[in-house]
Amino acid sequence: MFTSRTVAAISEIAQGRNIELAALLAVTEVESAGVIFWRVNGEELPAIRIEGHYFDRLLPSNKRAIARRKRLASPKDGA
Repeated sequence: MFTSRTVAAISEIAQGRNIELAALLAVTEVESAGVIFWRVNGEELPAIRIEGHYFDRLLPSNKRAIARRKRLASPKDGA
């Protein structure tokens, strides 16, 4: 079961993308087993992540810089 903070964040995303909240909660629950973040080397990281180097290649350059700053994308494999 998700914390109220997590449900609020998922709800905000669902509203912003016009997705039914129940559907997004269901997918998130199944894909994450209820664990949204993992603690890795003292840092909270999303439990589900696209490969950062692949994501980096898909982004337009103006969004790539933002994603790199947030450590969601990287030009290096495994970063």
